[in-house]
Amino acid sequence: MKGGPRFSCMECEFRLNKNCAEAPIEMDHHFHHKHNLKLMASSP
Repeated sequence: MKGGPRFSCMECEFRLNKNCAEAPIEMDHHFHHKHNLKLMASSP
């Protein structure tokens, strides 16, 4: 399976990579060290 396991809805064709689905709500990343990054449901 290309890209690894994922969750998907066959009705609306929504797909979510397993790693993204299990990501923390907030994380510290060395590329952006000013403050934590927050997971958002949509673009601001």
